[in-house]
Amino acid sequence: AVYDPWALMAACGPLAFVARAGLFDVAIVGRVLRAVGAVGVDRSAAGSTGAREAIERHVSRGARWPLLVFPEGTTTNGRGL
Repeated sequence: AVYDPWALMAACGPLAFVARAGLFDVAIVGRVLRAVGAVGVDRSAAGSTGAREAIERHVSRGARWPLLVFPEGTTTNGRGL
């Protein structure tokens, strides 16, 4: 859900995570995402390699925190993936 990354950071310490790229354009949300080292991914194109490329950039630039990836790639209502 939306709160999972924040709950995991509270429990485990600093983590970077993958977030939808459009969220970085939202004023306060974008600032918070940048501050915690989130990785923006544009998923607009089917079959896009955007997620892999964003993760590779994160790793290659010497990331300071582990990267948290949610395999379902989106939030849900909790009733299924």
